[in-house]
Amino acid sequence: SFPLCYCARTLAADLTIRWQADSIRKVLGHDPLSLLDTQILDLLHKDDRAILKSYFAGARDEPGVSRTLTARLRHADGSYRHFDVVAANRLHDPSVGSFVLNMRDASDAWQLKRELEELVAQREHEAMHDPLTGLANRRLLSARLDQALTVARQQEDDLAVLLIDLNRFKELNDTLGHAAGDQLLREIR
Repeated sequence: SFPLCYCARTLAADLTIRWQADSIRKVLGHDPLSLLDTQILDLLHKDDRAILKSYFAGARDEPGVSRTLTARLRHADGSYRHFDVVAANRLHDPSVGSFVLNMRDASDAWQLKRELEELVAQREHEAMHDPLTGLANRRLLSARLDQALTVARQQEDDLAVLLIDLNRFKELNDTLGHAAGDQLLREIR
């Protein structure tokens, strides 16, 4: 991935590629000439086509309007890369007569964002669950109980909480060891 690589292209009103910067070779592995007269939508991930279509439909009659979008484009190897795209309507400019797209490969940033989101989710889980059993800890139990009480009050419903106490658990730990106590806790969860 090339986080600081840019590529530019111009599109006709029907979204065919009229010009493609040579930097597309480095960024997406495509020969720029092979992309001429093809549809930009053919390079887009299917889930991102509606975003670009919406921009073009709305921008067609608004000379000079530009918008920053995010889209995934297909690399020559078949994978998709995330791009920040600045799309500008220059159809009414006689010297351009096209939509102009300036794109920056943002794949590394998207990967980092996804890794950070996973790390945050993992840390949130660890903060709210017992590491031995994976069950909700006291803090999560308290939050869930508060939520359940609020719902029960709103619906004028009853609520019950079941508590289980393990008699002589300390004795088990003291005689058979903490590993045996941990195993028991994992089994009864």
